[in-house]
Amino acid sequence: MSSSGKIVRHGRIKRIMKIPALALMILMPVISFAVFESITGCIGNITGKYIGLNLLFYYAVYLAVFAVFGGSRPAVPVTSLALLLVGAAEYFTEEFSGHPITVHSLFAINTLGEVIGSYSFVPTLPMLRGAAVLLTANVFIQLFYPFKRLTWRRYIARLSCCGLAAALMTASFFVYFIPHYSLTINKWDASETYDENGFMYATGLSLYYGSLRKPNGYSKEALNSIENAILEYRSEADKTGTGQQTPVNIILIMNESFSELRTVGDYDVNEEYFPFLNSLYEADRADRGYLYVPVFGSGTSSTEFEVLMGDAVGMLPFNVNPYTDFIRGTPGSLADTLKANGYRTLAMHPMPGENWNRNEAYRKMGFDEFLDLEYYQNSTCEYLRNFLSDRSDYQCILDQINGKQSPDEKLFVFNVTIQNHGGYEEQEKLEGMPDIRLTGALEGKYPMTDQYLSLLKASDDALQYFLGELEKSDQPTMVLLFGDHQPSVEDEFFDEIYGVPADEVSESEKLMWYRTPYFVWKNYEESGTQLPELSSVYLGNLLLKEAGIEGTLFNSFLEMLREYFPVIKNTVVVDRDGTLYSLADSMDPVLCPYSDIMKQYNLLLYDHLIGKDMDIFHVR
Repeated sequence: MSSSGKIVRHGRIKRIMKIPALALMILMPVISFAVFESITGCIGNITGKYIGLNLLFYYAVYLAVFAVFGGSRPAVPVTSLALLLVGAAEYFTEEFSGHPITVHSLFAINTLGEVIGSYSFVPTLPMLRGAAVLLTANVFIQLFYPFKRLTWRRYIARLSCCGLAAALMTASFFVYFIPHYSLTINKWDASETYDENGFMYATGLSLYYGSLRKPNGYSKEALNSIENAILEYRSEADKTGTGQQTPVNIILIMNESFSELRTVGDYDVNEEYFPFLNSLYEADRADRGYLYVPVFGSGTSSTEFEVLMGDAVGMLPFNVNPYTDFIRGTPGSLADTLKANGYRTLAMHPMPGENWNRNEAYRKMGFDEFLDLEYYQNSTCEYLRNFLSDRSDYQCILDQINGKQSPDEKLFVFNVTIQNHGGYEEQEKLEGMPDIRLTGALEGKYPMTDQYLSLLKASDDALQYFLGELEKSDQPTMVLLFGDHQPSVEDEFFDEIYGVPADEVSESEKLMWYRTPYFVWKNYEESGTQLPELSSVYLGNLLLKEAGIEGTLFNSFLEMLREYFPVIKNTVVVDRDGTLYSLADSMDPVLCPYSDIMKQYNLLLYDHLIGKDMDIFHVR
């Protein structure tokens, strides 16, 4: 065949293939949707209108990128690659933390970057298969779809038309579909919304519900009425707390992933991992209880926010980082209260101060100083995996106590440990770490859990050293230690020890995943009291009472609230009768007999973080 014939034949093939290439390009958002949700493992869960609502966003994204580039030749491969990478990131985020990627989590990108090295990233078969599908589709489009030369007039027209179309498609979701179909996100378990309804759909909802709105009934008159009720309650209550002696040093430790997994179900191990802690309880040397925290597997800053501020994160917009979004001005906190009572206030955490915006948040909350990673790097420290050991962390606390100018100087230390952070991927025994293993029917099945339990034994050893050193001190010292959340180990481990798959666990039973231990120890007083089960929003109150320190009017309100609702956990609460309500139902007088005080709490929370009309959050 002559060269001219080959050219004619080639042109005929291109004309024939133009139609399927065009169809393929139009279907690229559908293909990206299928690839994305195949990677996350959710493609079989999404049905009906949720497929359409997800595709609404996929087409809007493709159109927006098309508008920016002015043509499909660069826009299609760029968009499809970007969505592929986001799908992979979503898979690994869910796999390692148990939580989806949200818009607000992007503000914590520094924090994520610091710990990402502790996890193993291996591409999955759906990722490789999806990449192959997208590569094939893009090559086909590039070969057979005719691309016209881009002029400025054509670019402006495409930018205007496609940009407007993308904007209208996105706006329709927020303006029409959400109110018309009453679409909501599951704040109890956000992953369920992402898994069952799709990533793009759930992301749109998280944006919609992402701002803190003024509550109904918020007014100066309503706030004054609440303050009068607090003053009346306070006049009748004991203001001096329960502590027999006010300590010189108050040490509040939030121990990373510190928990007792036997609260979920029993199991056997080759060696106990809390021998020292249990000996304290048996000898009546520590008061102990259990705490209900707002997060599972990650989200440390949410728990510390509740402890230091007394504000429930469940009343904030979905999946926000409270330190980034809601610490404004000088809002009043536990640190601020202790500072007003003569304590030097010190925060310590062996990670960069920028993580979770702690450096700014702690300053506004009333901490005199924050010792972050830079301080620890200048000390002689030991590490387990990639993280500072609890023993080294506690030694740095001891250094601060021993380095005071006077033994009588009052010191409050809030310490956030890092040793037990997630990323329990290493299989071989690590040097310097205990070797705790599951035995019996679970032996060898859950290596991540084995490593986690080994880390708990290291924490117990460190605690024995730390309290032993404080025992020798003449300075009256109180230690309150609690866990920020349970660990993100194998899901199957939790299923097996509880005996029920996670998706069959009832709403009330799910609280077991948000339960961590706490204890109070004093070197000047022996006690073995069983402390109440309470939410982390009340822990600051308990610390003040144990130390014999009077709190703010807001602390008094929290005492009032705890009498009615001892458990407030994100979107559910449990009242004093043991009845579980959704957060919304707890403020409905028809459904909940104690709704008035929960509505008051909602007003105070808004004023504490946004309104700034009251002065009950500081010591007067």
